[in-house]
Amino acid sequence: MGLPADVDNAAPEGIHSYAYTFPGQLLVTLYHISAGRSAWNIVTSTQENAARNFGYDALAEHDARYDWADEYLDVAYKLWEGSWDEGALLVDKAGGRYADPSKIHKINHVGARYKVEGPHLPSPSPQRTPLLFQAGGSPRGISFAAKHAEAVFIGPPDPAGAKLHTDNARAEVVRAGRRAEDLKFFQGISFIVGSTHREIDAKRADIAQYSSVVGYLTHTSLGILPDGSRLPEDTELRNIPNNGGQGFVDWLRAATPDREPTLADLAKNRIERGVVAGTPDEIADQLSTWQQAGIDGINVMNWRLPDTYLEFNERILPTLQARGLAKTAYEPGTLRKKIFGHDRLPKNHPGAVYRGVFGPNRLGGKEPVLAHG
Repeated sequence: MGLPADVDNAAPEGIHSYAYTFPGQLLVTLYHISAGRSAWNIVTSTQENAARNFGYDALAEHDARYDWADEYLDVAYKLWEGSWDEGALLVDKAGGRYADPSKIHKINHVGARYKVEGPHLPSPSPQRTPLLFQAGGSPRGISFAAKHAEAVFIGPPDPAGAKLHTDNARAEVVRAGRRAEDLKFFQGISFIVGSTHREIDAKRADIAQYSSVVGYLTHTSLGILPDGSRLPEDTELRNIPNNGGQGFVDWLRAATPDREPTLADLAKNRIERGVVAGTPDEIADQLSTWQQAGIDGINVMNWRLPDTYLEFNERILPTLQARGLAKTAYEPGTLRKKIFGHDRLPKNHPGAVYRGVFGPNRLGGKEPVLAHG
């Protein structure tokens, strides 16, 4: 997710105050530049050095990071959905008026971590709030997704794990007051495609020779202690404090019920997660199984750049299109409209509550101060 750079030192301890660099403004600007193709993958940082780079002694506890993210989203919704009234944007060149200032409002957010006056600087996009992705698989991550997300990147190792996850998450969405269909799931899958099984086996062997458990653990800082030493690869995961991606550990435990997985198991699982291998027709058959497990789309995980994506487009995609498993053309409109059929957040989403709540005409001439605990 990241934190803006300009922390106001005059703000109360623990509260961060932003004026002009709140990342939501960058997202809306990107929307305008990209003609509606932008989305936001909401990620709570998992790296200790990321926390230190922003002035903290250590990474916040796992669930507390989601509490932090809840308020961050609250600020963003106020800016995106409520700061500009409908009709505020005029673009009146003849009259010399870009916008109607009486319809643009400060949000005066005061919460546990943020103090943001506003208003939002860029004009709103047709989506207002960008399409919201998320990737947490822990219980707290799922509850966060149930409240905020519209699409989720997931990584269970097989269709059975995907069905369990999507069923649980959709039930959580309903408990949060939204519809089960308001949340889409995109499974991370790596592909090995060939015309014959001999070609497929040769590709698998070629990929395997470049895969490294040590390299992956080092790259992701898994099992690396503060002094730079590393834990043995056969260290059981239950013996390692986990303040990072808990969902992957839960999925791995579900896939190895006969024993406690190790660091090496986690690395191998992440390297080989969701591998689908075969001819184009065999791959299409396997993707149909994933779809039946509750998957709405796939996130193609590359082996090599750009070869993985070129091969997917040239060898796999035509078969998926012929089977009706992939589109042959894009629908017009915003990214949210392409996926859900509408531009704006639905009324049952927590971001929608801030539409029209700011401005002197609402509260007897006073701007509201909406706090988030």
